[in-house]
Amino acid sequence: MDSPGPLVLLTLFAVPVLVVAYQLWSWRRCERRIRRWADENGYAIVRLGRWRAGGGPLSLAKNWRITVQDDEGGWRTGTVCFGYWLIDVPWGRMVVEWD
Repeated sequence: MDSPGPLVLLTLFAVPVLVVAYQLWSWRRCERRIRRWADENGYAIVRLGRWRAGGGPLSLAKNWRITVQDDEGGWRTGTVCFGYWLIDVPWGRMVVEWD
């Protein structure tokens, strides 16, 4: 039986590495967009974290939970939705849904 060629081995290694790198890059890009949106709307971010609504660790949706404080001292908590992996993220629309 022949061993796999170097191109096959490189592909088996490179594809997962590229997928993980893209995922990390898109999360950072989304976080920067959220922080810019908060600054533009006069919110101070109190808590920000990724959130998977029932999708488990391999969820394709890019959702974030956010808690902000406005200029008057009021607090709001909600979800920031970007869409699905490779479709809307990180360039597409950003939707904020308050609880």
